[in-house]
Amino acid sequence: TPDDNGSPITSYKVYRGLPGGSEQMIAEVSGSENSFIDRRFGSQNNRGIYYRVTATNQFGESPKNVKFFAADGRRSGSKEKSRISSD
Repeated sequence: TPDDNGSPITSYKVYRGLPGGSEQMIAEVSGSENSFIDRRFGSQNNRGIYYRVTATNQFGESPKNVKFFAADGRRSGSKEKSRISSD
């Protein structure tokens, strides 16, 4: 749980990064959520895909967290998606 500087977290922004490419924000979820499922995961070569998350509140957006690398181990054609979660 990030430090909120005394102000409640209002949302989390999820960024997806590609190897050798740029990061882009792919979702913004409520501050009460503790997980996100990337439903587009698997639509592209997933080697090296990573995610970063920021928290927002009345003071603005936090720095991005460390990279979470997608490692799915799925068989071809699987419907499983990438999930990011925290406690």
